[in-house]
Amino acid sequence: MSSIKQHISVLRIVVALVFITVLLMPQLVSNRFILHTLFMILIWSICGVGWNVLSGSTGQMSLGHSLYFGVGAYVSTMLFMELRITPWVGIFAAAIVAGVLAFIFSRFMFKLSGFYFAIGTIALSEITFTLFMAWRYVGSARGLLIPIYRGDFKFLVAMQSNNAAPYIYTALGVLVICLIGSNYLSRSRAGYYFRAIRDEAEAAESFGIDLRKYKTIAYMYSAVFCAMAGVLYAHYAYYIDPDSVMHNRIAVQIAIVAILGGIGNLWGPIIGATVLVAVSEFARLNLGGTGQAVDLLIYAMFIIIFAVFQPHGIIGMINSIIQKFKSIKKAEPAKAVQEGED
Repeated sequence: MSSIKQHISVLRIVVALVFITVLLMPQLVSNRFILHTLFMILIWSICGVGWNVLSGSTGQMSLGHSLYFGVGAYVSTMLFMELRITPWVGIFAAAIVAGVLAFIFSRFMFKLSGFYFAIGTIALSEITFTLFMAWRYVGSARGLLIPIYRGDFKFLVAMQSNNAAPYIYTALGVLVICLIGSNYLSRSRAGYYFRAIRDEAEAAESFGIDLRKYKTIAYMYSAVFCAMAGVLYAHYAYYIDPDSVMHNRIAVQIAIVAILGGIGNLWGPIIGATVLVAVSEFARLNLGGTGQAVDLLIYAMFIIIFAVFQPHGIIGMINSIIQKFKSIKKAEPAKAVQEGED
């Protein structure tokens, strides 16, 4: 029990140090590339935490969460452009729209399971992507350029700033909210039901757990988190189109972030996003200009190496190192006693 409490206290200290570091970085670092990378880490962390609620907790492997990322971006952008509604209201509107869509889609999506569910999410994402590519009202393939707000209090009114710090602090705040919500959900009765569904769905159903109901709850939570990330990204980039916010490669990256870090673990997506985004941005900056896609090759090789040699992700690798260290530590006294007897 004491060792468990010790690990928890160490984890809290590490989390507090990381949080303080992120808070201080925009004030201490002026390099725009580093600040951009930090912001993207936070965005993908939010998406990964959301994806983990569904796929990590209930075992329903989704490869179509770009749908909700894109919906969030478009809802907030259209409200700001057409009705001059501030993105601070738009982020709540986007969350509601994403939640409602997830509820509607869940009515038929959860008739599928396993690989069929994964294929269904891909199909749903591709259909939405194609629809937005042809929908003139939302800019079709040309996309939407978010107008620059010229008044006072730009960030408070329009979520616009020439400085990266407000974006980073906002993304960090949203990530903290998502982490608190995800942690609360995992410790609630619903969270226990999620894990029962993931581990043995038929047994869970035989004990009276409504599979569709709890899968739908997880799906809605997951969609809301990704939509909020989409809103932040849209107003950071000032421009969106279906290819930048709805393409299926975004859905794949959302899944990879959580899987790389450690699927089903609260902190896994954050670790995965930190490593993955740092590697991809560094490769893109230093090797992307060669014209030979060297950055993409390194990115792909990095993912393949982890998939083959560490399928439980970075969290799993850390846990295995800790376990080996503990076993060595336990073996040393026993070896000393044996040598003394000899």
